[in-house]
Formats: sequence, C-alpha cells, structure tokens
Amino acid sequence: MPTVFGTNFQTLSVAQKATNASGGGYTDAQFTPGPQVAGAITYVDGAIGKMVAELKAKNLFASTVFIVTSKHGQSPADHTKLVKNGDTLAALLQANNYLDPKGNYGQAATKTGSLNDGSGLVGTGFEQSDDVGLIWLRDPSQTTSAVATLQANLGCTKTGICADGAQASILSGAALTAKFGDPAQGRTPDIIVQPNPGVIYTSSKSKDAEHGGNAPDDSHLGLLVAYPGLKAATNATTVSTTQVAPTILKSLNVNPGLLQSVAAEGTQVLPGLGF
Repeated sequence: MPTVFGTNFQTLSVAQKATNASGGGYTDAQFTPGPQVAGAITYVDGAIGKMVAELKAKNLFASTVFIVTSKHGQSPADHTKLVKNGDTLAALLQANNYLDPKGNYGQAATKTGSLNDGSGLVGTGFEQSDDVGLIWLRDPSQTTSAVATLQANLGCTKTGICADGAQASILSGAALTAKFGDPAQGRTPDIIVQPNPGVIYTSSKSKDAEHGGNAPDDSHLGLLVAYPGLKAATNATTVSTTQVAPTILKSLNVNPGLLQSVAAEGTQVLPGLGF
C-alpha cells in the first residue's frame, strides 16, 4: 500500500461541461445537478466507497486521511449566463495582425496537429481560449497596442470580446508579471483576458461550460477532508487548493516546509483538522 495515493475522476468534469439540452450541467443557479452531473456524482461516490471498503478490509481505514477536491470548477454553472459568440478574441487579434492573420498558429501550424511534435512555426503568436484568453503575441513589443485594441472592443457583440463587466479584466505588463512571471521568459502569456462570467470563446455545440479562467465558478470548489475521529463540520474559512499539499505532509508528520513552494509562499496547512 503506498503512503500517498491519488486519482482523478474526469466523469464529473465531462458531465458539467456537457450541453444543458443533453442533460449536462446544472438545472439552475443553485447548482441543482442535471441528469449527467447527478449520475457522475453517484459514480464518484461509489468509487470512493469501494476504496473505503477495501481499506477497512485491510485494517488501514483508521490510519487513512481522505481529501476530496477539484483542481477547477466549470463556468458558467448557471446556464442562463452562457454566452457563446465564437472565438471573437482570436478573430480580433488576427484581424489586427497581432496573431498570424490566417490563423496559422498553434496546432494549425504543425505537421501532425499536435503542439508537441516539434514542427510548429515561430513568429506566429498563439492564443489559448476557453472561458479565458491567454495570448502570446507575434511581436511582444506590441503589447500596449494590442491591449488598446482589446479595450476598444470590450462589448459583448458579434465582434467584441465580451469583457465589459465588473468582473472582467485585461492583464498585462507589470501587473501580469507580478502574478505569473515575466512574459520575456517565454512561458507566461503577454496578455490574459478574463471575459464576463459565463462567456466561452467558442461556438462549439458539444459543451456549455469551460474552465481555465478566474470566473467565480472556476475557483469556488468543494473541498472535503475526512479521517476517523474527525467530527463533521463546515469550515467557512477562505482557503486555497494549494494548501492541500502541505496538509498531506503534516498528516504524515513530515515538515511541510520541505516543499519549495511552501517555503517560498508561506502556504499554510488547512485549518481545523487537528494536525
């Protein structure tokens, strides 16, 4: 038996993203599960139950901590907020030559359709969008100009980027570097666009929700911790999933400070667990 064991259930994520018309997602703003989500929750619950039963059979349950959470949510959970106008962000950037105007970037600029085959072109720029827009410009020196173009097209129209609400933002320059690192180092996008909650930069008919951004439904998650002897309770303290890793080490009587990220960021163990 391993000291630490983890697994990932994609079934709930897929069910949350499936179209409302097909029974996917939630039926209202109160997160009432649709048929696919209800079925996925039942499946995951049963799978975890099998783990519990096996641990009990092996006399290991009493010394086991369970942590159940998600790396992200899906947006929008409230189907009435869904906006799918296509990838207007990419279209605007291409039209102004901030990306290859023919869309010849990313998978489209490779021999096999895979970003990992080593055949991608340089100098084309790249845009990754779901319910957020991550933008690597053809020419990073045009960041200020590109941001100005985006800000001139904030409206939620057939050509606008749907980023005119109070919870929308365009991040670049020093503010972006402070949070995610310097784009000059290569990995960090030049610009990050967070559209209005509910906006997905797609015209896909196969999904009604996405993730990757910082909309409220992206980052508000379920987080459950259980072990024998821990009394059931709800803790309303604001926490982050980054606190899960040091919590695991603490539960094993290992110093969480041995993790470089914990030492660098001062990440705390989850509260109220008695560790």
